[in-house]
Amino acid sequence: MPLIGCHGCRCGNRPGAFFLIEGQRLMLKRLIALSIALLVPYLVFVLVISLNESDFERDKIEDKQVNFDVEKQKKIEKPKPKEKPKAKPREVQQALPSIKPTNVGSSLTGSGLSFGVPQFDEAEFADVKDASLLESNVNEAMDKSSVDTAPKVKRRSPIVYPELARRQGISGYVTMNVLIDEQGNVEDVEIIESKPRDIFDLKADSTIRRWQFEPATYNGKKVKVWATQKIVFKLD
Repeated sequence: MPLIGCHGCRCGNRPGAFFLIEGQRLMLKRLIALSIALLVPYLVFVLVISLNESDFERDKIEDKQVNFDVEKQKKIEKPKPKEKPKAKPREVQQALPSIKPTNVGSSLTGSGLSFGVPQFDEAEFADVKDASLLESNVNEAMDKSSVDTAPKVKRRSPIVYPELARRQGISGYVTMNVLIDEQGNVEDVEIIESKPRDIFDLKADSTIRRWQFEPATYNGKKVKVWATQKIVFKLD
């Protein structure tokens, strides 16, 4: 039976030293295990923090890029709208002077009626020798101050008294502007005044349009002319 060695003895077997070494190894393993147990969570924590920081930095960079793009777009100047060409003012044509019709009224005695018949007084017309006036008014009617020869009546149509006015014993008159063309025809009629109103207008208009005239002349040429004609409707 071997002898149990004691501490500090010089025997061949040293069980005390063995237990000491084993205890130190065991403690070292525990320290290493504890260190690893503590280090792993720390490393995981550091890794998570690093990943979060990386994501944050990446988001930050993307935000900067977006902001940069937005600012860049804001800095881009919008194209200036093209200026519309200014409309040129239209030339205002000078209005031609108004032409007053010639007064050619006189009387015609018919069957129980008294009418105004166009007899023209040539003495009333001025002697105008300005050729430029005729050239500028080729298509315009002239007046008594512009013609050399006034129009004259060639043929008169009969005048019919309106039946309603005859039955009621109404008398009156119609004053008209009459446009006589280069052929002596009545081209247009404008009622200036009628009394009573609208009683004799149609008869006077239709009657004067059937009359035939010798046209007015200026510098040897036939011209249009306005004349004033008054037809009187009167029962005997």
